Amino acid sequence: MQTRYASKTQVEDGATFEAIADGIMYRWTVERDTWVSATEIEQVRAYLGRAGIPTVELPDGRFSVEKETAQVLGSARLVLLGLKHLHASRRNRVEARRFS
Repeated sequence: MQTRYASKTQVEDGATFEAIADGIMYRWTVERDTWVSATEIEQVRAYLGRAGIPTVELPDGRFSVEKETAQVLGSARLVLLGLKHLHASRRNRVEARRFS
């Protein structure tokens, strides 16, 4: 999957990954287009870093994920990893509220 930097839906400067994740999911689901912008990549890397999952950009444009088993991911797969992690944390918060 190739990263495209021209965005159909512009991401506001300063928006966090948590704030833009639903828009990414909508775009990927409805438009069936898995492009990601440079801003989205920066935001997901910051989000994963806050979650204790550091990433390193490689010279070929892919990213090394430095957690548990080292993985090398393209930009869209990196965003998918962030989306999976965010979805799991949201689900855990909802379940915790339900049982408290």
